[in-house]
Amino acid sequence: MSTIKWGVRRTVAAGVTVLTTLAVLAAATVPAVLAGARAADAAGVAAGSWPFQTICAQGELTGTGTATPFQVQLSGWATPCPATDPATVPDARLGLSRYYTAGGAIGVSPAATFDPTTGQAQLSVGLYGTYALYGTLRAACLATGPYQRVACVGVTQDAAGVHVGPIATTDPLVTGDVAVEPDSSGSPACAACL
Repeated sequence: MSTIKWGVRRTVAAGVTVLTTLAVLAAATVPAVLAGARAADAAGVAAGSWPFQTICAQGELTGTGTATPFQVQLSGWATPCPATDPATVPDARLGLSRYYTAGGAIGVSPAATFDPTTGQAQLSVGLYGTYALYGTLRAACLATGPYQRVACVGVTQDAAGVHVGPIATTDPLVTGDVAVEPDSSGSPACAACL
């Protein structure tokens, strides 16, 4: 089985490690990146922004959250849909699209591969609930591309704590624009990188 942990580890207390994702786009480029990514997807040329094969997949995403600090831990799995051409699966990847108050993003690298024996890909991700670049986390989805959502969760925070629960892949929280973030080497991989 292929498992990926996406982000950077940091120790916050003895024996406690937090896994966080990186957002490295300049704030001034976010609107252009989002507009370009949506235009490329609408034109059917999303391959220029998402370097992997997009496929139909089915799966599950679950999570838990903490209020102080505001963090969310997500775990999920996916398998290709029965009608997916088996020849396309080796070039596909499973990523996590994240949706904040100021926009959405999906990382190119790392992304989980689909195991050739079981067909399954697994992902485990830790996220901070607030980022200067994107705002407050509202939802997240397993995805095989910027707009190919597999399973989604909504994230809310109130006086009782942080709540993470399933939402539809068509929920308005997750149907907005999605920037494709650079890989961990800093190489841009987006539809309208400047």
